[in-house]
Amino acid sequence: MHYVKGGKGAPVVLLHGWPQTWYGWWPIMPKLAEHHTVYAVDLPGLGDSSGSPTGYDKATLARYVHRPPS
Repeated sequence: MHYVKGGKGAPVVLLHGWPQTWYGWWPIMPKLAEHHTVYAVDLPGLGDSSGSPTGYDKATLARYVHRPPS
């Protein structure tokens, strides 16, 4: 799973909508990174991520990001 990481502090995970990629978060990441560790994820099958979750509904994707398959 492709992601971009920056900053230091409490973690914040940014998930994009369809059909965007992590890059949609680029404008706000520097400000968030002042006080947080920011992770901007490319969801499976979009951007630079690969993968085949069992579905593409929000709950399934959240589980996929939380615990990617090995």
